Amino acid sequence: ALPISTFPVTAQGTTVVTWTFSDSRGNTSSVTQNVIITDNVPPTVNCPGNISQAIPGNYCSKSVTIPNVTYSDNCGMVTTLTWTMSGATTASSGATGINQIGTFTFNAGVTTVTVTAKDAAGNPATCTFTVTLTESIAPSISCRSNKTVNADPTKCYATNVNLGTPVTSDNCGIASVTNDAPAQFPVGTTTVTWTAKDASGNTKTCTQTVTVVDNQDPVINCPGNITQTITSGCIYNLTPPTPTVSDNCSIFKLTWVMTGATTGSSPLLGINYVPNTNFNVGVTTITYTAKDASGRSATCNFKVTVINSQPLAITCPADITQAASSGKCLATVNVPNPTITGGCSNITCITWCMTGATEGNSESGGTNYVGTRKFNVGETTVSYAVTNAAGQTAYCSFKVTVTENVPDRKSVV
Repeated sequence: ALPISTFPVTAQGTTVVTWTFSDSRGNTSSVTQNVIITDNVPPTVNCPGNISQAIPGNYCSKSVTIPNVTYSDNCGMVTTLTWTMSGATTASSGATGINQIGTFTFNAGVTTVTVTAKDAAGNPATCTFTVTLTESIAPSISCRSNKTVNADPTKCYATNVNLGTPVTSDNCGIASVTNDAPAQFPVGTTTVTWTAKDASGNTKTCTQTVTVVDNQDPVINCPGNITQTITSGCIYNLTPPTPTVSDNCSIFKLTWVMTGATTGSSPLLGINYVPNTNFNVGVTTITYTAKDASGRSATCNFKVTVINSQPLAITCPADITQAASSGKCLATVNVPNPTITGGCSNITCITWCMTGATEGNSESGGTNYVGTRKFNVGETTVSYAVTNAAGQTAYCSFKVTVTENVPDRKSVV
């Protein structure tokens, strides 16, 4: 037998070949051989081009006539042609036979059509095309009310802000609702734009504001109190340590004021620290105020105490003895003022009191001297007390003695 060069693809895919052998005496013998042909070549399928049409009026769908799909196969046997639709329109053909789409009603938007052809061997081939229908009526959208929230703890922004969901509608349905809200809303007011889109790509927007309030005060910590003793002079030169300041956002300004033994203040704007300063003897209070951009503030203070080791001293005049006026029981005495030395702070108070034959006392504040005063016959103790701005106090006392002045009496005969 001669070799077979071309084998047909039968329904079973098998061709039986019989081989016969003979010898010179005419004896023969035969054997068979199966040749199985497998069709592994898929069909060819060609979809129409993409289709775009407008929907007239206020409608959301339209009938569209789809050109037939063309197909072929190397064995000439395409057994099934099926299709499915996804997207704006969903549908599918029967699972068997040759199915063309023909005239079909499509919804507004983009519909993807996938066509599948199979041959007798089950080899598939696909093609796709889109049907885009557009309508011109924009959706409507109404945003929720504006939001006001506090900043997150220790942060200058707010997260997880519940914006709510806008109210939307469209004649053909909403395809998507989006917004441009950030993950973190900074302190202040942020405008969020919401966009509603329908299947035809028509859009409408609305806006909503989110106001983040900084409700957290700055944090300020002053250094500890400072005490310095000096042995000479009346001032102590010092550049005080600075406070530590922080805020969830930022410090807008830092100011200070000094009161007490030493006075002064910083500019009202900017970041200011107490410079190198000559502090007077006594107690000076330094108060810092930190303020952030939202106007929230915090204060702290500390003291600088300068002590003068030179003691305050007061020296009273010597004791005074004076005779009473003739025929009187008192005398007008001009009392010298005491002498005050030592210390270096201003004298804030000089007071006196008298006990004994004559009693009395000065005002409790201010500078007071006994001066010229009437004293009763007898011994009077005058005591002085002096106080300076550094809080130092000194005392002294002296005596004023008024003697009785009795005129001589002559005998009458």
